[in-house]
Amino acid sequence: MIATNTSESLLPFRFGSGQTYDFVISDAAGKEVWRWSHDQFFTQVVRSDSIRGKDKWRFDVVWDHRDNDGNKVPPGRYRLVGIIKSLPEVRAVPVTLDVR
Repeated sequence: MIATNTSESLLPFRFGSGQTYDFVISDAAGKEVWRWSHDQFFTQVVRSDSIRGKDKWRFDVVWDHRDNDGNKVPPGRYRLVGIIKSLPEVRAVPVTLDVR
C-alpha cells in the first residue's frame, strides 16, 4: 500500500498506538480471513506522524494464503484492504484477489 501526499504541505496523522498500518483479507461473504496484525502487540501510546509534501509512505506485506489460524484458504475470490491505523482510520480502495 502506498499513501501519497499530493499537496506541498505536511499531511499530519494521529495514532492511538504504535501500529501505523494493517492489511485485512476477507472472503466473498465478507468474513475476515486474515489480518496482518493478528496476534501482534503494539505499544499503547498516542503519537503523531506526517507525510511531507509530495512524499509517500509505503507498506509491504506478504500473505501466504493462510487464515488467522494458519490453515490454507480454499481457492476463490478474496478482498484485500490496506488501512492506515490513524485516528480516524484511513482505508484504501479494496483490491480483489483470486486464489487458485
